[in-house]
Amino acid sequence: MRDWSWNDLGIRPLVFPVLALAIGSAVPVLVRPAPVGFACLATLLATVAFMAWRRPGAHLALLVSGVLAGSFLASRAERATPLPTGTPVRLEGRLASVDIDARGGRGVLEVSRVDGVPARARTRLWWSGPGARPWAGQRVQLRAELRADLGPDSWGQYDVGRAARARGLSTSGRVLSGSLVPLSAPEPWRRWVAERRERFGRWTRDRLPRADDAALVCALAAGLRSELGAEWEDRFARSGLAHVLSVSGLHVAALGLVLAAVIAVLLRMVPAVVRRLDARRPAALVALPLVWGYVVFTGNQPPAVRSALMLSLVLLGRALQRHTDALNTLAVAAGVLLVVEPASVQDLSLQLSFTAVLALVLLAPRLRALVPVPSPDPLRPERWRRGLEQVREVLLGVCAASAAVTLASIPLVASAFHRISLVGWVVNVIALPVASVLTLACAVTAGAFCLSPALASLPLAVASLAARALLALVSAGAAVPLGTLSSPAFPWPATLAFALGLLGMALGVRRSGWLVVATLAVVLVRPVLGPHPPLELTALPVGHGDALLVSSRGAHLLVDGGGVPDGVDPGARIVLPYLRERGIRRLDAVALSHPHPDHALGLLTVLREVPADRLWLPAGIERGPLVDALLAAAGEARVEWLAAGERRALGEATVRVLSPPRDGAALWTVNDRSLVLHVSAAGRSVLLPGDAGAAAEEAWPVVTSTVVKVPHHGSRTSSSPQLVTSSEAWLALFSDGRGNRFRLPAPDVVERWRASGAEVLRTDVDGAIRLSLDEAGVRWETFRGRAGRLAIRPLAGARPPVHRPGDDPRGP
Repeated sequence: MRDWSWNDLGIRPLVFPVLALAIGSAVPVLVRPAPVGFACLATLLATVAFMAWRRPGAHLALLVSGVLAGSFLASRAERATPLPTGTPVRLEGRLASVDIDARGGRGVLEVSRVDGVPARARTRLWWSGPGARPWAGQRVQLRAELRADLGPDSWGQYDVGRAARARGLSTSGRVLSGSLVPLSAPEPWRRWVAERRERFGRWTRDRLPRADDAALVCALAAGLRSELGAEWEDRFARSGLAHVLSVSGLHVAALGLVLAAVIAVLLRMVPAVVRRLDARRPAALVALPLVWGYVVFTGNQPPAVRSALMLSLVLLGRALQRHTDALNTLAVAAGVLLVVEPASVQDLSLQLSFTAVLALVLLAPRLRALVPVPSPDPLRPERWRRGLEQVREVLLGVCAASAAVTLASIPLVASAFHRISLVGWVVNVIALPVASVLTLACAVTAGAFCLSPALASLPLAVASLAARALLALVSAGAAVPLGTLSSPAFPWPATLAFALGLLGMALGVRRSGWLVVATLAVVLVRPVLGPHPPLELTALPVGHGDALLVSSRGAHLLVDGGGVPDGVDPGARIVLPYLRERGIRRLDAVALSHPHPDHALGLLTVLREVPADRLWLPAGIERGPLVDALLAAAGEARVEWLAAGERRALGEATVRVLSPPRDGAALWTVNDRSLVLHVSAAGRSVLLPGDAGAAAEEAWPVVTSTVVKVPHHGSRTSSSPQLVTSSEAWLALFSDGRGNRFRLPAPDVVERWRASGAEVLRTDVDGAIRLSLDEAGVRWETFRGRAGRLAIRPLAGARPPVHRPGDDPRGP
């Protein structure tokens, strides 16, 4: 290890130009007004910089050229023909990638024709059921229903599709059954690799008795990560070992260096080789194709490609007996990736990978120097003592490296996962030898399997033992009390300040560590210092379902949590990130309106992560698997079965229960027996009626409400004229999923609320909606950028609600 200074960065000619290229790749909007003109300007500036290299301003011209070039390349990558959404469309093109699992298949299609018209676009597709089995590289024709990727819908939600949209992947959809028709034969080498990977997965699962061990081995040996369940994914993240699940740069680097060392040992056994040259030189060349073969076999994961590029430069330098510099090598790898795939700068795995390498190179030596333990004395005469000091130095170096990587990745991990691992650096130190053995054993197993399954039995046994040991460490690390700290996302100014503080620490700038501490403190404390109105309501966009957060002076009630059976968990994807973004680490109460999956499933995840003091359930609710699971997840929360007439306090607000009645026999459906809450504070109120229908609405007492969460997602079976008129709502809030299969909300219900004088807000259109109520009125804002303020109730429309012939007089 060595300490770095600012001059050390300045004398490396590739570092800052590649950094400028990366900055430009992250902001393609710079050149959108005139891409060709800016490309010409970038070329001109680069030419001037090289011709007048020693003149003042040449370096600045080169950096500006790099920014413009990166922005131009990124803008070209994201340009694509708009694809029709919402209706079936016939597509023709080449499958760039294909992944097959037990549920079906998914892949990326490079579209060349849309309904017979030439086009240039890319889209993600998935399919299931019987039919043709496509292969990567194959040309196909199919019919699909696409939907647009509009990005995140709520505050705190990580934009998982940002990198895909930067690559022109702005749509995704389902292939209609039986419509996929191959137009060309698969490329032999792609088919061989895909078949080998799938056979390896089946062979491993058959040979290993524990499914978890087999899933981990498949993930590291063949890139088959989808076989590992969500529970293990969460445990790896909690323990700070999430990077182990992907074929990371560390895996590839370790594999390549070990292969080169082993091959060199074997070559030294050949006298003719020893007499003529250094065995390490041909060993480096032989290891190269083996490393790239492993990268291809595991699915060309971006961090693995980055590491393979760097390792190729290192091994080529060894073969040519040339010294390779770590920072310049990293810059070359980054530059190649950015030129070939400018959207790589948006890829979280690559961001984490490059951050980790920079931390190892720049920050780890400085952290080691801060430890008041002297380095080993090479001149010490006692051999045993010198050996102990060297072992101690290795342990200190590993601890410093783990701490550096953990510290440097805090902004990225907090923004993506809303948690900071407090035990990650310790667990990484303990798990490093186990993970290294597992990685090497998995790589050897995969390589041996490609030659003959019989050769892979022994390394598979070693991989199985290492996998079992690593999973035990992961479970122990995830179970450590207070092992993780929930955190809001880092905004870009905080990320920049944090990075500058770490860079200052690495370069020996005095007191720059205080910038790191101050930035972290501001990010963690900022949500707590925000305003706390007497009544606040947030409607979260959980698809076709409800998730409503009611707050009053720092007290919080979560009503429902959304949910999709066998689908995406909105509790983990939407609700928890929002709670962490707000700095909410405990809930005063959690309420379930009624036991339907679209209201209850997300609560299971929330209750396992965020403790609650009370759990409110509607009186008379029937016990079943969903309710039993909710009671189990609630832990030590006090369970209360609420009925009409009861009241509860929430901060300064009063929660009044309007329904169900204690004897709800007259209400036949589960929807009508929903828990209906009326929350009031500071002269304002909110009505939360769950999925109750018109029959239940007639039994409620007449209450005026400043804000009404429209019952049953705006269905025609609810929102009776009596409720709409008597509520005198200022705002009507619809909680619906974009493009939901029920086609809700019903247009005439929306029109009925508008005609009553209410301002209409919808989660399917506006994303997350946040409302603040006090004596001055109502202020509202949406994630999609709409905002407003009402000091008095809006005037009703000039015309009354339209009633169609044959409508039920109680409602449509």
